[in-house]
Amino acid sequence: MNDWFQYLYEWYDADHAADTIYDLTQGRLFRTEAPSRALMPYCVMSLISGTVDRTFSDGDIEDARIQFDVYDKFREIGSSTAGDARPAGIVWEALQSRFKDAVVPFVGASFIKLSREGLPRETAEENVIHISGDWIMEVQRP
Repeated sequence: MNDWFQYLYEWYDADHAADTIYDLTQGRLFRTEAPSRALMPYCVMSLISGTVDRTFSDGDIEDARIQFDVYDKFREIGSSTAGDARPAGIVWEALQSRFKDAVVPFVGASFIKLSREGLPRETAEENVIHISGDWIMEVQRP
C-alpha cells in the first residue's frame, strides 16, 4: 500500500506546468495529515477504506478507496489578499484533471487506475475552505 501512495505522489509530481495541481499547491501534497502550519493551498491524500479488497474471482485486481482533500484560505472577491494564492475551487479542478480516470504506471503491477466516486464535499470553517472527494484506486497485478 505504501508503494501505491509513492506512485500517486510521483504522478502528482510529474507535471510542473503552469496551473497544474503541482504548480497551484507548490508541491504541497501530504499523506494522511498536513503539518500543523502548512502553507495553503495544499492537498492531503488518505486511505479511507481500511483494507484493500480483492475483486474478481481470479484476484488479479486490488481496489481501495482513497480521499483527496484540498485546503485553502477563504478570500472574498475584491479583497486585498484575493490574488495571493489560488482559490480552493481552482485547485480542486486541477486535482481532478490530474487524477480523474488516470492510469498511473506502477512497478510490479500492470497499472493503477483512479476513478472519482460521487460528488465532492465543500465546507468553510474559520476562514478555511475544505473540499474533499473520494476515488476508487484499482491496481492490476501482472
